[in-house]
Amino acid sequence: MKSPRCAKPGWAAVLVLCGSCFVGSVSAQTAAEFACQVVAEGGKPGLVVVVQASSRAVAERLAVGAKAYTADRILSPATKVVQCIVMGEESFKDQQFQQFYQTVPR
Repeated sequence: MKSPRCAKPGWAAVLVLCGSCFVGSVSAQTAAEFACQVVAEGGKPGLVVVVQASSRAVAERLAVGAKAYTADRILSPATKVVQCIVMGEESFKDQQFQQFYQTVPR
């Protein structure tokens, strides 16, 4: 059985078309939902919710350039990833950011 080809991560369409990609020819990674703490344009802390990605590394790549929801309630492009977590299973290391994350409607 051939594994599906996955586009290079970097476009939002990859989330929908290739949320979980086969590794090798037999095993598959399960897609997970990630939330990423980022630095947005202007140096502001922000949040990017990546709907699905096959790994934390893919989520981090997808988060850069995505619109981040900042603490001042503005959408601004993410320039750098600080940390990505699996939604519903993990917490951000920065407790102040974790509190902000919990207030953002999903």
